[in-house]
Amino acid sequence: MAGEGEVAASAGLSADARARAVEEQMTDDERFSLLVSVMGVNDVVTVRDERIPHGVPMSACGCRQLGHSC
Repeated sequence: MAGEGEVAASAGLSADARARAVEEQMTDDERFSLLVSVMGVNDVVTVRDERIPHGVPMSACGCRQLGHSC
């Protein structure tokens, strides 16, 4: 938790700067706990996740917007 002095010092920073400052204080476990994603079907996960709409590529491999193609 930030102390009163830290809060006052960060008051003039942009949201990005404040986020970077907080992230720098986090452990890897804390960072990884924030990651939430959906895995497409692969050799380990063999069932399509119900959150992935039908007709949507299963991974970025098929995402042309990211410059990927398989």
